[in-house]
Amino acid sequence: MQEVIFIASLSHSGSTLLDLILGGHPCFVGLGEVARVLEPGPTGLEKTRQVLCSCGSRMDECVFWSKVAVELEAHADLGVGAKYQIVLETFESVFGPDHIPVDSSKYIPPLRILHQNNQIDVRVLYIIKDVRAYVVSQIDDAKRENFGLRRRLPVYQFWSWYRGNQRMQRFLAEHNVQNFQLGYEELCLHPDVMIQKICDFLGETPAPSMTALQDSGSHVIRGNRMRFQSEKRQRISYDHRWFRRNEWVLPAAFFPNIMKYNAREVYSNGTTDVWNK
Repeated sequence: MQEVIFIASLSHSGSTLLDLILGGHPCFVGLGEVARVLEPGPTGLEKTRQVLCSCGSRMDECVFWSKVAVELEAHADLGVGAKYQIVLETFESVFGPDHIPVDSSKYIPPLRILHQNNQIDVRVLYIIKDVRAYVVSQIDDAKRENFGLRRRLPVYQFWSWYRGNQRMQRFLAEHNVQNFQLGYEELCLHPDVMIQKICDFLGETPAPSMTALQDSGSHVIRGNRMRFQSEKRQRISYDHRWFRRNEWVLPAAFFPNIMKYNAREVYSNGTTDVWNK
């Protein structure tokens, strides 16, 4: 049975960072958002050819993704589940049976495909970002991508964060999926503690190289742009933009229930002193 580590999260919540961290372990190879590569039409394989992998190569030159591209082109008529099996078979042929792929596709639809495959043993790392940091990052992304007004509204992002995380938690519970939940803040501000907890869940011993992001063995070809920005891969650092912004203040005051949920779910691993560093 093929093992797969799946990173679940909302967008801009630390999935690429966690992927690169796991890629520093000798047993794991991060693959980024596999589901985006498998999308039909120009948003999938065609767009993937235009971006850099975290290894520094484009798709047709990457030691892993170049082989996947050839197979996907030869079987373009297959469904997403069958194409995912091609990715896993190629992974084993390139890296061998002793390595475990990490898929940071984040969302429920690709996770459901993996969970429904009886030949795949999927374990989930579920990372949640503090709603205040999430709101700011989402608003900045909406501006950068020239999205409509709704995506730029703090209240909309506040509720999207709340509903999205509850939806993921329900899916994991209802389908009895093995998972470990951690906060983005916990990971960034207490990396040694959280890496130990992650490795305990995965049944492995932590490796010192897991905090050296520039040496990660991941092949993240679709994911956050930090994957190929060298200045952001020197160390594990925290996105603290919300410290000097106030978009989150009003919805935080209006929705104390969401703030209570935030305090409980983001800081759930005994890292109560997370802001005392």
